[in-house]
Parts: sequence; C-alpha cells; structure tokens
Amino acid sequence: MAFGTFDLLHPGHLKYLEEAKKLGDYLVVVVTTDKNVRKLKGKTTVHSQKERALMLGFLKMVDRAVVGQEKDFYYLIKKFKPAVLALGYDQSEPIEKVKKELAKRKINAKVVVISPFNEFRFKGVKIRERLFGKN
Repeated sequence: MAFGTFDLLHPGHLKYLEEAKKLGDYLVVVVTTDKNVRKLKGKTTVHSQKERALMLGFLKMVDRAVVGQEKDFYYLIKKFKPAVLALGYDQSEPIEKVKKELAKRKINAKVVVISPFNEFRFKGVKIRERLFGKN
C-alpha cells in the first residue's frame, strides 16, 4: 500500500509507485482527500481527489486506487491488511509514529520508506513553482 496526494503526476510519483509495487503482488494506492491536502499543505490541488484516484487507476503498476479517509488515516490499512506500507521519503508522519500506531491497532505490516527520485526536479512543490510561480 502506498500513499500520497499525487497532484500533477510526475516521474517522481511513477518511480515511487514502481518501487512500492516491487514490495508485493498487489498495490493499493491511497490518495489524500482534498480537505486533508488543504489542512496539511495549506493549498488546493489542481485535480480533485476523484480525478487523482482515476489517473492512478490507469497506471499499470497500480492495482487499485482509493480516496483516503478524512479523520482515520489507518482505516484503509485495517480494511485492506497490506503486508507492506510504502511511504514516500517526504511523508509528513514520522515513521516511528506510524509503527507505533500500527502496533497499537494490531496491524502487522512492514513499513518501508522509498528513496526519492531526483527530488530537486520531480517534487510537486518544485513543479508548481515552475508552472505557476512562487506560492
């Protein structure tokens, strides 16, 4: 299972998802809700949560793309029971906090942090700056 906003889909996203897919047989991708993007990043997305999930669903390495939950970020982890959680190098939640919450909820999933792919070029904030200027 992988997580992210995935707005302005770019090669960094594709590499992240490709590496996540290598960790198992079936890849579920959880797309951050529009409301949570505004709350966590302080900005709106170019594409809606449904559009972002739809785009991801067309990728061959993604078996299923779903929109996340507003409040309980662990709900879909509990529902799908993935063997591995693939986190991006820039996930906002510290890995130790994630592991602690998984243990508390009795979710047995390995947590792997995926290394960045040319993060100075392929990062959403950098792409937005090139397209729209400084925010």
